[in-house]
Amino acid sequence: MKEKVRYDLSLLWEIGIAVAVPVAWCMMVYRPDENGLFSSVGLNSLKYFTVQSNFLAGIGSLLCVMEMLIHRNENGKLRSGWITLRLLGSASLFLTFLTVVAFLGPLYGYASMYKGANLWFHLIIPIASILGVPLLRGESISKKQTLFAFVPISCYAVFYVSNIWINGIGVRPHSNDWYGLLNWGYGVGIVLLFILCAVIVGAFAALRWLYHRCNRRSETEV
Repeated sequence: MKEKVRYDLSLLWEIGIAVAVPVAWCMMVYRPDENGLFSSVGLNSLKYFTVQSNFLAGIGSLLCVMEMLIHRNENGKLRSGWITLRLLGSASLFLTFLTVVAFLGPLYGYASMYKGANLWFHLIIPIASILGVPLLRGESISKKQTLFAFVPISCYAVFYVSNIWINGIGVRPHSNDWYGLLNWGYGVGIVLLFILCAVIVGAFAALRWLYHRCNRRSETEV
């Protein structure tokens, strides 16, 4: 792919993601009855990892857009820090996507998981974020930076468990275990947490490999 064409396509792709995230969030906030499960009014919606991971991806795409415009004469070459943040957002979204497909969908029904804003947060934006990775160009990412993948899920786990310990699990539909991770006890919940950590780290490693492979191919075509 010609670098100019790739640059223009990547720029438009990242702009689309950066715009889609706040638009989808506004849909969730102002139309909570049209979005199925795991949607709330106002800032309460930010308690969901789905919303947080989408915002992480949106911020990563927005920063990439700014960096690409600044370095337009270099075909939008990105610094490793921005690439890391961008891939971290995509890895978090892959975790959201896979969790819905393999766990929440069968548990609560796919119709509710892919309704309204949930369709964007659970399906469209995650897929778009992942498909945009091969278009990115920039500095290399070291294997050590894969460890950053632990940060979002670890921080969310601390928040999630602390909220339950402080306020109790509660009773549905107002349960503080809104993802149902403790439906089978704390033991199973801990196992699920380790599985989620493994998935997000594996996703980041795979996206890092894809990013480097596409960068090397682009360099050989120049």
